[in-house]
Amino acid sequence: MLHEELRHCYKGVYFSAHWCPPCKAFTPQLIDTYQRIRERGHDFEVIFVSSDRSEESYKTYTDTMPWLRIPFAQEERRQKLARALDVQAIPTLVILDPRDNIITLEGRTEVLEDPEGLNFPWTSRLVNILTEKYATSLHDAPAIILFVEGEDCEIQFGESVLMPAAEMYRRDRPDYDPNYDDPDDTLQFYIALDCETSDILREFVGLDDAVPLLTAIDIPRGVYAVMEDGAEITVDSVQQFVDGYRNDKLPTNKIAAVHKTVKPE
Repeated sequence: MLHEELRHCYKGVYFSAHWCPPCKAFTPQLIDTYQRIRERGHDFEVIFVSSDRSEESYKTYTDTMPWLRIPFAQEERRQKLARALDVQAIPTLVILDPRDNIITLEGRTEVLEDPEGLNFPWTSRLVNILTEKYATSLHDAPAIILFVEGEDCEIQFGESVLMPAAEMYRRDRPDYDPNYDDPDDTLQFYIALDCETSDILREFVGLDDAVPLLTAIDIPRGVYAVMEDGAEITVDSVQQFVDGYRNDKLPTNKIAAVHKTVKPE
């Protein structure tokens, strides 16, 4: 139903209309995220599927868009796509993999929560960039978090040292499916960039602003651990740190914000 030349890339099928206020608010955000993703070298294309009421409105809207679109005259094709992807409302952004399998029907939410597209294509991953969405989950499950500055090379470094430990951990839990299972008690792995989300977490836990900084943060238990100062962060040292955390052999500190109690008046 989509162009054959798009078979090699990730796709965002964007159902929207010029007359829809939420759509008009979201489109500039999607343009920004789309451009950021492509600038980082990802093969990503967006296809606009219009719900406009006139060709004039369609043309006015598409003039603002940098991506592909299904012609307004091809109404049957647009309707088939909406039915095939079970689109119930607009704006809707459906993310497809190169084989046209659905990754998520909630592409709009992913863009709003990850505007830089750092976790694109928003599939289930062993190591994620710590965005606001994932920071919320820290209240339910412990995490190994590597704080870095945020340059692309540092993100790549973070993935290279965290991924082997994450893969080892997942092999020990073969029945866990992150798409369906509750993350409670399941160790998560994140790279925290120099951003507001990381600053809020550092302040909450009581961490200094050093980078790179490898931590184990367990908000449910109210404790955290930090790799010893001066230790080199490598695949082996990360694995030792994770093993130490899992076996309760790391020295831990209390998270003061968790242990605060309200004094009776």
